Amino acid sequence: MPIQCLGQVHEIFTDRLVDLMGDAFVIDAGIEQQGQRRWQMPRDWSGIPYAHEDLINAYDRSSIETNYAQVIADSKNPGTSGDVVSLKTQGDYLACQERALRARLASSIRGHAMSAARRKGQADPKGIFQRGLLRYVQDAIVAGTK
Repeated sequence: MPIQCLGQVHEIFTDRLVDLMGDAFVIDAGIEQQGQRRWQMPRDWSGIPYAHEDLINAYDRSSIETNYAQVIADSKNPGTSGDVVSLKTQGDYLACQERALRARLASSIRGHAMSAARRKGQADPKGIFQRGLLRYVQDAIVAGTK
């Protein structure tokens, strides 16, 4: 049975990459004092920056998620591992861009509220630093001796 590629590069992904390239060009010019640095906003989005629900459309990953579901839906005729990697990368990249913009637009009060649970977990002796990162580093040393 021939390998069937089901994944595709989605337009919203390439649109956001073009935005990033354009922003990098303008930011570079601003650093070199050849222009004004502008906010990094999706060019095809005309929503209100502080209306967080408006950002959903600017980073809509539904077409990528649908394509991913198609790739894994049929176990007898699945897409390729390359399809999975490509689609996951596209979706994750858009999600990271959305989170970064949401963080940038967040008020200080919202920022403190959103970070409260994370900080509590980080301070916990049974949390990510003691039980996660420290244990990972210690286990890596032990694994290297075997």
